[in-house]
Amino acid sequence: MNELEMLRDFRSRAAEGHLTARDSAWRDLAVRIEAAGSPGRRPGKHRSRRGLALAGSGLAVAAAALAFMLVGGSGSRTEPAAAEALRQTAAVAADQPSTTNPGPGQFVFTRARLLNFETWVPGGPMNTNRPDAYAALVPSVRELWVSPEGEGRLRETQGSLEFLSAPERERWERAGSPPPNRYANSGVADVTVAAGSIEYLDVSALPTDPASLRSEVEAGQTPGLEDPGSSYTDGERTISSLWRILEQPNASPQLRAAAFAALAELPGTHLVEHATDPIGRSGEAIYRDSTELGIRSEFVFDPATSELLGQRVVLLDPELAPSPQDRLPVGGTISEVAYLESRVVDSSDATG
Repeated sequence: MNELEMLRDFRSRAAEGHLTARDSAWRDLAVRIEAAGSPGRRPGKHRSRRGLALAGSGLAVAAAALAFMLVGGSGSRTEPAAAEALRQTAAVAADQPSTTNPGPGQFVFTRARLLNFETWVPGGPMNTNRPDAYAALVPSVRELWVSPEGEGRLRETQGSLEFLSAPERERWERAGSPPPNRYANSGVADVTVAAGSIEYLDVSALPTDPASLRSEVEAGQTPGLEDPGSSYTDGERTISSLWRILEQPNASPQLRAAAFAALAELPGTHLVEHATDPIGRSGEAIYRDSTELGIRSEFVFDPATSELLGQRVVLLDPELAPSPQDRLPVGGTISEVAYLESRVVDSSDATG
């Protein structure tokens, strides 16, 4: 696969909008460009993992505990309670300060802490079900820059791997502790792509009326938010697309309010009060179960500020999960993200 094909594949997968799909698309793009020796990669920067403080979450050990309340909170309530909480958060969002849109040459910068279940064969495929593949929860800090011109940069720094069992860790250690392929360069993946290679998500033209926004999302009239042909159900696709709008630091207060209000009208959405995000921050969470995919998607936010705190996808039914996710125990984490910061910056090296 040449670099152009890599980028086309990335765009098609990233368009799905789902947490695991977008993160997997970025990671696989980094691996492929590195393997192909692309000049777009920035070698030799931030090669040390010192100073990266990622506390081990012990999710493999705590899977049974997570199963009873997967968002790590208490006070699960029904759809009306979720709707009321989201409407109140919509009102808070509408009162937030105006946002800044990036101009020519500027970038939307985001930093997040990730945890993803992955399998890999050293020098071979990622996310494979081969019996010799290593399987672990892979924590990382991701920094992402995307410009209106479609230029981008991804930098991920790996944390300490969390294996599902002691024998699996021992097997990995006997083999010399090979890292996931994209982190072979001292625990850092750093990739840049040229202008025109990434579809920048411009949300400025989306309607700020909740009903109109939901209608456009459900009709697949919001390019870049979600792939209408994906395997998700209509409700899952809609909630993922609306949440992705909320992820954008350049979304106006009026649009964010409309997205929260539209979420309030979705059936099958439940609320957890006193929830915590993946790094322990307090908030509330909405969640939705997928009987088709055997997963629960959780979305944590701060109702006092309308700030997004994090997402989590956990396994409910291994029999419905695709390989290799079916290796996880019930309640095990497939992927999670904690949002750390976001802003408009002047270059793909700037963070503030």
